[in-house]
Amino acid sequence: MSLPCIRALRIPVATVVGMVSEGMIESEILKAYPDLEREDIREALRYAAEAVQERELPVSGATAVPPINRTGSEDAGLTDSCRTATFRCLNGREAEP
Repeated sequence: MSLPCIRALRIPVATVVGMVSEGMIESEILKAYPDLEREDIREALRYAAEAVQERELPVSGATAVPPINRTGSEDAGLTDSCRTATFRCLNGREAEP
C-alpha cells in the first residue's frame, strides 16, 4: 500500500500534516523540506481534511431499533445497531444529523 505523497517529491502527506499538528510554522517546514512550496503545505491539509470528512454510509436491510443505553444516562447516545437505513458514524457513536 502506497502512502499519498506531495507531488512527485515522495514526501508523505502525513509527514507534512504531522509537522503542522506539532506547531511548526510554514517557514520551518519549508526549511526542513526545501523542495516543498507553500501551496504544497496547503494542499496536504486539504487532502487530509477530505480524507477524514464524515461520510454517509448506506446500510442494507436495517430496521428501526431504539438505542441501547450502556451508561444509564438518557443522553449517552451509544447504540448497538443503527436506527435508520442510512446513518453517520463518528468514533463509534451515532453522530448528530
